Amino acid sequence: MTDTMDSRRFASDLVIDTREISQSLAPPMCELVPCRMTRTQKSILVLLALLKFVAMGLFSVIAPYYHLEAHQRQLSDVIVGAVFTAYAGANFLTSPIFGRIIAETGPQIVLLLGSSLLGISAVSFSFLTSVSDPSTFCALSIFVRTLQGIGCGAAGTAIFTYVAEVFPRRTGIIMGVMEVMTAIGLNAGPAVGGYLHSVGGFKLPSLVLGFMCLATVPLNAFLLPRSINAENCVPKTPRTPGGRRVSKWTLLINVQFIVAALSTTAVSCASAFLSPLLAPQLSKLGMNTSQIGMMFLFSPIAYGLVGPIAGWISDENPKWRRLQTSAGLGLLCIALLLLGPSPIIERILRSGVSLSIVALCIKGLGSTIAVVPTFQIMLDTATNLGILNNLATHSMISGLWSSAWSFGEVLGPTLGTVISSSYGFGWASTVLACWSIVVYIVESTTVENNCPKKKTNLEKDEDATLNNILFVASKAAAPSSCHSVVCSGPMRADRKFPSRDENSGCF
Repeated sequence: MTDTMDSRRFASDLVIDTREISQSLAPPMCELVPCRMTRTQKSILVLLALLKFVAMGLFSVIAPYYHLEAHQRQLSDVIVGAVFTAYAGANFLTSPIFGRIIAETGPQIVLLLGSSLLGISAVSFSFLTSVSDPSTFCALSIFVRTLQGIGCGAAGTAIFTYVAEVFPRRTGIIMGVMEVMTAIGLNAGPAVGGYLHSVGGFKLPSLVLGFMCLATVPLNAFLLPRSINAENCVPKTPRTPGGRRVSKWTLLINVQFIVAALSTTAVSCASAFLSPLLAPQLSKLGMNTSQIGMMFLFSPIAYGLVGPIAGWISDENPKWRRLQTSAGLGLLCIALLLLGPSPIIERILRSGVSLSIVALCIKGLGSTIAVVPTFQIMLDTATNLGILNNLATHSMISGLWSSAWSFGEVLGPTLGTVISSSYGFGWASTVLACWSIVVYIVESTTVENNCPKKKTNLEKDEDATLNNILFVASKAAAPSSCHSVVCSGPMRADRKFPSRDENSGCF
């Protein structure tokens, strides 16, 4: 009797100690059953997409009219760029921090706090027009935009954590959808802002988007899962199958990860660069505020048409991900050269509305092709380094990806306004085109097959042996609270897990 109890206790310990190894080796539940999106998943997707649109829209909605308000107070374009940079800078600095917090608390609470802060600060920004003193107006603008950036960092990191956890087999496609919403927010934000500004002045654009953001808070609190795989059995920091704790520096010194981060930064830099500078440039062509806002729509149209396709290609052909990113960066470089137009080609092409439309369309096309695979490339790099594919890893990757994107949003307006004020818009777009082509060259030289390497017969035998051990141990062990939640591995494919979605292996 004592021997039987000892064997059961040993088997129970074996299941708990090796559960994460089985999660990293065994196929997920969505490979064992038909992979269809449930109603819950669709609701989560709609909520995340809406919040992503509002967050990015708040970054760019002030582009068509804020420079007018600043110029009335004798503020320079550099100050205008600093206001945009404050939003992105706060996002850049706080995203990795929120990634760590999500591993401890789960993504929902971070998402709710971030969206609440984002909405409240947006409403506050709308009342800055009552401040007449230039210095006070500048200081308050930067302060409120910093609060918006912190809220966006929290919400954005939580959003990408949900993407990786709730849609494990559709990460590329869902990332494509998120990037479409990012592009629509960044590029349609000025169009919405220009129209609302013409209707209700400085206050209306920020008020509308701020209340839209606050309206998502109760919906997210009611519909989104409170935690994902956050039970006590799962470590709250990234680890290897052997249990060794992994620092984010393990990824930050990896060449493949660095190149993916640089690609993300290059795309966001090119997008954010236009927010403070495109409107003044188009004004020189005789366009009014509403027309300028409409010009910002051409990039998201291209984004919307190509984004889901780019995500599908990334999911179906993992070995093409880096090649896909390289192709997108090449198109982005061409778009920036045309948008100036660059002094290099100024003798061939003259600045005009038609050329700007073509350049913006190519920019949207190149941006979505380049950036959609980058999140999955980062995640693949982590798993190839032996890091477990769990919530802690997903939250860390989400924070680092958001930080890379936000760094581009800091660099774009800052570099663009400084160069444009000294040398003109054409040279500013040329410098960013050169940055894109440098990353393109680096990306092209590191293109490799990212598909999982074929296992040797010995490795296959070891995996089969491990799965058999886990199967026997699970039968011998007494049920525990951990087993009622986890549904990874073939040995549990026939069990019911009420807290997870049976069709995709996700909550």
